[in-house]
Amino acid sequence: MSELKPEQKVDHYVILERLGAGGLGDVYRARDTREGRTVALKVLPDDFARREALAEAAHVAAALSHPAIAMLFEAGEEAAETGRLYLAYEFVAGETLRQALAGGPMHPRRAVPIAIQVADALADAHAATILHRDIKPDNIMVTSKGAAKVLDFGLAPFTGGAAAREAVAAGATIAPAHVASTVAYMSPEQVLAQPVDSRTDIFSLGVVLYEMLTGRSPFAGATADATLMNLLKAQPELPSKLNPQVPPELDAVVMRMLARDMQARYASAAAVSADLRAAFGERTEHILEADREETAAPILAVPPGSRRRAALLILLVLAAAAAAAYPNRDAIRGWVRHRFGPPPAPVIAVIPLREDGQSSTYFADGLSDDVMMRLGQTPGVTVVGRAAARTFRGRDPADVGRQAGATVVLTGEIHRVNGDLKIDLQLVDSSDGARIWTQQFTNPPNSVVAAQAVIAEEVAKALKVSTPASAVRERTLARSVAPDAYDTYARARDAVAARQLDRAIALFEQAAKQDEGLAEAYAGLAVALYRRAAAAGAGAVATAQERIREAATRALSIEPDLAMAEFASGLAAPTLRESLRHLVRAAALDPSYAASYRAIAELIAPVDSVRAAALTLRARRLDPQAPADRMYDTAAAIELRSGIEASRANVKQIVDAELRALPQ
Repeated sequence: MSELKPEQKVDHYVILERLGAGGLGDVYRARDTREGRTVALKVLPDDFARREALAEAAHVAAALSHPAIAMLFEAGEEAAETGRLYLAYEFVAGETLRQALAGGPMHPRRAVPIAIQVADALADAHAATILHRDIKPDNIMVTSKGAAKVLDFGLAPFTGGAAAREAVAAGATIAPAHVASTVAYMSPEQVLAQPVDSRTDIFSLGVVLYEMLTGRSPFAGATADATLMNLLKAQPELPSKLNPQVPPELDAVVMRMLARDMQARYASAAAVSADLRAAFGERTEHILEADREETAAPILAVPPGSRRRAALLILLVLAAAAAAAYPNRDAIRGWVRHRFGPPPAPVIAVIPLREDGQSSTYFADGLSDDVMMRLGQTPGVTVVGRAAARTFRGRDPADVGRQAGATVVLTGEIHRVNGDLKIDLQLVDSSDGARIWTQQFTNPPNSVVAAQAVIAEEVAKALKVSTPASAVRERTLARSVAPDAYDTYARARDAVAARQLDRAIALFEQAAKQDEGLAEAYAGLAVALYRRAAAAGAGAVATAQERIREAATRALSIEPDLAMAEFASGLAAPTLRESLRHLVRAAALDPSYAASYRAIAELIAPVDSVRAAALTLRARRLDPQAPADRMYDTAAAIELRSGIEASRANVKQIVDAELRALPQ
């Protein structure tokens, strides 16, 4: 591929200058004539073969939106004869971390804030189930103000380093140029061609941080074989041995990131960020701000208070170790963590409850679904992984929390005693599997909905989240439900999970007849009717719209604050404004309800692709496996498309007005 010259065009981009060559091809500074902005334009080689796969990966990467991630604006193919593939990125004025490291090791006051920003970016991407797989200095930009930007998220399989990783896994010869640039940053599991997860990125970031602090790689050898042997066998020196400015607390964080055993490594990038901040003491936030302002402040001295903090940390570690000797060590460790440590962010996953003596799980699953719904409606509590919950059954809670991106996991059992439901629950810390809360609830079967509200309230209290009194709470606590109706409703939820929509619809209808006050049955019926119609193809949604609206309206007349009913009303609404209003209210009532964000995103994508991508990312963070309800055939979507043809500005005005109430 010949080099492009200034003023040459690639679609609506005008080349300004060549910046260099990257893993995906030549990189140019270019002007986007459509949006009036400067971009970094990556132009791929003419013989690039994996076009469809790249387009799919780029679509996923474009949904990421974080201050420390270089935003991907567009992945396109030139309409001209050349058919060039290109990626248009946010232009970052600065240098790569590789260039920054040319001057030797960094003082921790510069290295740690960069690592924190990268860890925060990884945490954000991992929450959306997106791995980087190629964290290295070449893929991190650093601005003159100290801001870090991670490049090429999700595109590692297509870069030049991919060949090196494949060669390592296959035991083939590795090009010398790739030893220092790629192989030295691979994790042991990548070297051994084993399954990878978010901890792979954490290991690679550990290598980068070690290099920032010491000026050299922890594992690099003279040859590829030597580097690989070091990765699998060698124990690197402590960073403080090579750079006396590195405090011991920072040594501990770096070496845990570099743990060869994945189980010994940090479970999440968020935990890395938190420990980096803690290891660098109260200076971290000041340094992050100072770097953004590009101050010329002198190197900070270690304040005397840090020794006192280190002593306190040692005492707490000893206390936790002593507690481990007791039979009830999990409860004690949980108490120590919550009494002395900062309260964890209230992000919770739920493992479906087990029902004692029952071979069928439908009732326990249905009850668990509703507990998740009540928790999602609790202000200050975020529920993740709702659609995937059934796959969590029987698994270790800490593993579930790590997979779902939750800090705590709710699990427990249901027992039927003298006709009552006895529910034993516990909260488990995702970081170490310690039990931090247990409680037992006993209720008659007709108060199962009220029990869910009480459970959500008590869990929130355990997470140190206040639950103010409200009319919704009082109304829910007073609700009585016919036990046979709830049993049928639980069977319907089970059928939905199994994608047996005809059976689910029949069961929802039966449950509504058994108890005409069961709002959840009508809401479930409306959503199931919509999904069956959407799967049937064009025109089916319009045919079913009246029936969907009737069921959703009935649910709202019984329970005006039921998020699923508002969601169903949004699917069946006759106008764009009304549809958005219902969908936004569903999200406001239950900020963890991923389906509402997905539906809004799909609806507004033709007129506001940036906000649609952000909402899609939010939904993916909350619930990667949640179904995407296609809005293409709804009346609202049809109105939006016809409105765009008449006046795009008017449609955008409606979207902007209705989305003001969307939770931030």
